[in-house]
Amino acid sequence: MSKSTGNGRATSLFLVLLWLALGVTPILSDVTDLRLAFGLIGEPGRVAVTGCTDLGEGRYDCRGVFVPDDPQGRTVRNLKLPPESDAGETFEARLQPDGERAHPTGTKGQLNALALPFLGFAMLVPLPWLIAYMFWGRSPGRASWWVMGVLAGLGCLGCLAGLIAAY
Repeated sequence: MSKSTGNGRATSLFLVLLWLALGVTPILSDVTDLRLAFGLIGEPGRVAVTGCTDLGEGRYDCRGVFVPDDPQGRTVRNLKLPPESDAGETFEARLQPDGERAHPTGTKGQLNALALPFLGFAMLVPLPWLIAYMFWGRSPGRASWWVMGVLAGLGCLGCLAGLIAAY
């Protein structure tokens, strides 16, 4: 006969909270890039990538020059750019309010900014089914499995589209 420690619900709740944190983190970490890509914040302009430095292990530090659309705006040099930028490339972008980095706008920039939130969404989709199973012992029905699969698949496709658009 096995003895229960009585921590089943506490352990389940802890796992649900970890899963929730894992799904919400990519969404919250990309809020600034989303707001820049969709033109909600930042100064519009054009960026010219002056160079990218290989930092090793597949990491790059790209720098460039930002020229604002407004003739009265100031040009920013040695600006941090997304690592997927190529030296010599120019693109429409928005400058962060702090003036330290810029993010591409347009379809490419928007899809790129949506990659992590789509990943977070795909991770959060199965959470309601997990909660129902862990706390009420209900297994999802066949139609419910299909809904979960389609929603998670859409999240993964959105993430993949963002990654492809970045390169």
